[in-house]
Amino acid sequence: AVDQGQWRGTVPQQKTQDRILLYVEDDPSNLALMEAIVDRLQNLTMITTHTAELGLALAEKHQPDVIILDINLPEMNGVEAVKHLKANETLSGIPVYALSADAMPDTIQRGLSAGFEDYLTKPINLQKLVGALEAALDDKL
Repeated sequence: AVDQGQWRGTVPQQKTQDRILLYVEDDPSNLALMEAIVDRLQNLTMITTHTAELGLALAEKHQPDVIILDINLPEMNGVEAVKHLKANETLSGIPVYALSADAMPDTIQRGLSAGFEDYLTKPINLQKLVGALEAALDDKL
């Protein structure tokens, strides 16, 4: 007989929990494109919003595994938002990537100095985007 109090089993736990990507983007066509990309990736769920202020609130609520911020957002821009994220003790460890059509060297440098892991440009380079997500999640997608 097996002592049920001692037996714990050896079946590994299946990792069924999806990783969460928070994407803050105010352009509907860019949102649709990212949704199409994320739909093809395994174990990744995306939540979205169109302003940095709402993005900060969603980050606080959902504690995403990775955040992608557009730079040119209404009111608070992506550079300001990443500074808020990095200053927040509970959110500062989340990798945050910029994704913007603004590819001017000074804008990229300002973004990297503000705390972005990397600065990705539009049009989206699928290989770079997936590589960045895999690096952030430390997982193959």
